[in-house]
Amino acid sequence: MGEIQAKTLYRAEWREIVVVNFEIDPKQLASYVPPKTELDLFDGTAFVSLMCRTCKNVRPHGWPIRVARSVEQIQLRFYVKRTVNDEVRRGICPIRDYVASRKANIFLNMLFKYSFVPVKIKRESQHFDSASKDDVPSVEYRWLVNDHWNRLRVKARSQMRQQLKETKESFVLDHHYGYIVNQGRTLEFKVDYSPWAMWDAQSGSFECNVEEVFGRPFVRALSHRPASVFLARGGDVAIYRPTVV
Repeated sequence: MGEIQAKTLYRAEWREIVVVNFEIDPKQLASYVPPKTELDLFDGTAFVSLMCRTCKNVRPHGWPIRVARSVEQIQLRFYVKRTVNDEVRRGICPIRDYVASRKANIFLNMLFKYSFVPVKIKRESQHFDSASKDDVPSVEYRWLVNDHWNRLRVKARSQMRQQLKETKESFVLDHHYGYIVNQGRTLEFKVDYSPWAMWDAQSGSFECNVEEVFGRPFVRALSHRPASVFLARGGDVAIYRPTVV
């Protein structure tokens, strides 16, 4: 962690995460792929993911105070990769990001030069930090866009498990870089985190005006049955300073 600390942009704790993954035609993502990267596929399939998460204790590196105690985030993203020498760097590329804190929104926009959108977000959750394996987590996120409440509600199964290899879940989570485009340039930042505790979804519901919230190109993909849904409990996360690629 010594190298990470020297280049850290900010730290936080990612908690109460729910991820809904949808298959999508790669052609729908072509115009969103940052320069010098390419789509990252799982068994030849492209995915977009709706990720709802709670970030706690958001604190910039070197600041004596935290920016926010708790921030809810709604993100639609897809997956790309970049080859540097013999290293394949696998990363996420955000399509749209909503955050619940105006203070955090200003902070994130300043750091990443990327447009996070402040909206009202409500969250209800249970049993994410329960010591009993008989208690399964459930979570509901609601977010208000243009006077319309959108909603994602998921309940987990009883079986708690660690991140598995060669699965859709591991594909989604095993991306330790982020890529955004700013003024025509691709910015790369590294994300360092420990393995997540995970649960399969038992039941859920998704109500969203996709065109209004995420854009018309994603209406078809997000109208289909999800390819996978899971819940996770994260931990400490360190975000590197972005570099131009």
